[in-house]
Amino acid sequence: MRLRETEIAEKLAGFLKPGWTVLDIGAGKGLVSLRLKEMAKISPTLTDIKKYNQTDLPWLEMESITKIPVPDNSFDAVIILFVLHHIKNRSDQEAMIKEALRIAKCRVIIAEDTAGSSIERITNSIWDLLLNLPFGIPTPLTFRSKEEWLKVLDGYKVDTITYRPVWPVMKTYTHTIFSVEKNALHS
Repeated sequence: MRLRETEIAEKLAGFLKPGWTVLDIGAGKGLVSLRLKEMAKISPTLTDIKKYNQTDLPWLEMESITKIPVPDNSFDAVIILFVLHHIKNRSDQEAMIKEALRIAKCRVIIAEDTAGSSIERITNSIWDLLLNLPFGIPTPLTFRSKEEWLKVLDGYKVDTITYRPVWPVMKTYTHTIFSVEKNALHS
């Protein structure tokens, strides 16, 4: 298993419970969910705008970036991993989160690039362009800081982990994982 997928899965596994059904929005090749299936003992289903899937995991076609054709509370958890900054309009980013909250019974887990300084943002932008343009993945560079994402998630109980990934960006900027409890509002 590739190093990047293992590193991400290790960070996410503690937020998932064995046996949970998990929808991976913007799953790409599906390799992180495949690794999570092994590590966290979950049952993942993949969805994305294009079918990049390289696994035998179940696949669900997205109607649009803000509409997934499943009933409310269809999965125990929903994960959105390094997807939101590929969406040009911030209102569409927020609509995707709202759709994830509709689908999840318990938790939505979001992982995003959250560069803190201007140097980190420049480095983050360069890496994003280099890693995604060859595959035709949109790179509007609509990054937000950790604080900006927490404002979007205001009203929910959110646990975070911020770290510098080794693979493939060699700790040049930060990632943050936001674990959003669907039914646990701030007091």
